[in-house]
Amino acid sequence: MKNDLIPLENFFAATLEETLDEWPATMTQVAMATGIPLPHLSGMKTGKRRCTPEYDLRLSRYFGTSRGYWMRLQLAYDMDRTLRMKGSGGCKDLSVKARTKQRFAALAADGA
Repeated sequence: MKNDLIPLENFFAATLEETLDEWPATMTQVAMATGIPLPHLSGMKTGKRRCTPEYDLRLSRYFGTSRGYWMRLQLAYDMDRTLRMKGSGGCKDLSVKARTKQRFAALAADGA
């Protein structure tokens, strides 16, 4: 892995932080209104806690964004992070489908 890569940015955490900072309510008020515990909301804002589907629905309802908006930001970060950690060769198990086809072909040939 190269150390000269551009640092990853957690767009979910960055967007949530920006939204909370610009929102007229305090983070405590947002936590109370959404039902998300304040430590969880704070952890998501700093990138230490991930967004879950339930939290996505709560944040989307409160901030008026579309369902899945916050999850898509989280997923984009997770995908970038995984690619960075594993590299493009990190999905070696994808060849399982090809091996399975070969096994079925061999079984079919033996049975014929």
